Amino acid sequence: MSTTFRRGARLFAETEWAALSLAKDEPSATTEQTIICPVTINDEIDRAARFAEKLDALVVAKGQCVLNGNRDMLLIAYWSLIFEYHHGILLLFTNQCPGAAFALVRTVIETLLRAHLALAGSDNDVKRLVDDDYSVNFKELGGQLDEPFALEGLFDNMLTDEARKALHSFTHSGALQIERRFKGNNLLPNYADDEIREIIRSTTTAVFMVTCLATKHFGFEDEWKKTNELYNGYCKPI
Repeated sequence: MSTTFRRGARLFAETEWAALSLAKDEPSATTEQTIICPVTINDEIDRAARFAEKLDALVVAKGQCVLNGNRDMLLIAYWSLIFEYHHGILLLFTNQCPGAAFALVRTVIETLLRAHLALAGSDNDVKRLVDDDYSVNFKELGGQLDEPFALEGLFDNMLTDEARKALHSFTHSGALQIERRFKGNNLLPNYADDEIREIIRSTTTAVFMVTCLATKHFGFEDEWKKTNELYNGYCKPI
C-alpha cells in the first residue's frame, strides 16, 4: 500500500467520533476551531464533490473491466456503491437533511470494509458476501483486515467501542440523533458544523481508499498514481 493510502487510512481512523458522541449541551473541544474556520460547509461539500468526480472519471475512462470471479465483481460493485452513498451524503447536507446524511455513515464504513474483505477474505467469506449471508462484525473485522493490507492497526483503531456505538446510534435513530433534533425548545435539526465537516472528510477519504484499492487490484497503475496525487491535493489546507 502507498504512503498516501496509509495517510488516508490514518485520517479515517482519527475521525473524532468522541466529538460526535457528545450531547448537544456539552461543550465541544472543537468549538473554537469551528468559530474561526474560514471554510464553509458549502465549500467542504463542493470540494469533496469535485474530488469524487475526478476519481470516478479515472476509473470510468478505463472502460469495461475484465472481472475474474466473484472477488472482482464484489470489489467493483462496492466501489460503485460507495460513490453513490457519498454523493447521497453530500446531497443530503446540501438539502439541509443532516440526520439522513449521518445515518448513511455506517453504511459507507461497512462498504469500505466489505471492499477490503472481498479481496482478503476467505473463499467462504466471499461466498457469504455473494449469498447475502454475511453480517459485518465491526468489533472484529477491522483487526482482521489490518494485517493483509499492512495497515498497522488503523482499521482496528478506527472501530473503537465509542465509534461503533456512535455509528449505531446515528443509523438506528438512537440518542445521538434524537438530541440533535432540537435547538433549545424548538424542533429543528442541530448538527454542529465541525461534526458535518468531520463526516464529509471521513466519507470522502473512504471513497479514496476504495478507489485506491480498486485501481491497484485491476492493474490501473496510472490511475492508481493519479488517485494518490488527487488525494494529496484534497488534503492540502484550503
